[in-house]
Amino acid sequence: MSFVVGGRRYTVAYLDNKNNPKESRGSERAYGRIGSYFVADLTDTQKPLDVDYRLWIQAGEMTVDGCAALDGDFDDPPIVTLK
Repeated sequence: MSFVVGGRRYTVAYLDNKNNPKESRGSERAYGRIGSYFVADLTDTQKPLDVDYRLWIQAGEMTVDGCAALDGDFDDPPIVTLK
């Protein structure tokens, strides 16, 4: 989603982790609401629900490739080692 505040453009990428329940359906509104939803059967002890989402917000516009790279890194984070 891209929007303008105070004459400056911003972009928000809504990232949905690959381990979240599927099939999820995306939802956007003109006033700025973004998100997704899905159907799941839950119980307190046998089938709890854990979900993982991320909002990436940056000044300027993003490309589709840039959003795809963020999504890929969210699903499979890079491995970092210190020497």
